[in-house]
Amino acid sequence: MTRRKHIILDTASILLYCATIFYLSSQPIKGVQQPFPHSDKLAHACFFGGLCLLVFRFLSRDLGKSAPFSIAAAIIFTALYGISDEVHQIYVPSREGSFYDWVADVVGAVLVVTAWHFIVKRHRKGAEDGIQV
Repeated sequence: MTRRKHIILDTASILLYCATIFYLSSQPIKGVQQPFPHSDKLAHACFFGGLCLLVFRFLSRDLGKSAPFSIAAAIIFTALYGISDEVHQIYVPSREGSFYDWVADVVGAVLVVTAWHFIVKRHRKGAEDGIQV
């Protein structure tokens, strides 16, 4: 696949992912039971971790940015999108914006993108050394 196609597909993936988060955040949550305490924080961490990973991949693979830059920029983008999501929820009936939800967004972003980076780095090092990881 050409670089241009990667850029188009990855940009579309990020936009679709953001739109999905926006849609889910627009749904009223009256009567929804949490399967366990604070499961909403886990959902926030997972969803925003996924977003951060998509942005990281776009920056590092498609735009050729360094890993440290890509990690930092992806986390900042995700944190800012998390703020916009919490502000958006203030205007949705039966929802509320929450600082702790935003913290879960950022923690998920940091954990997922950092773990992914080190897993890929380890895999590449193993491949270079002829070790199967």
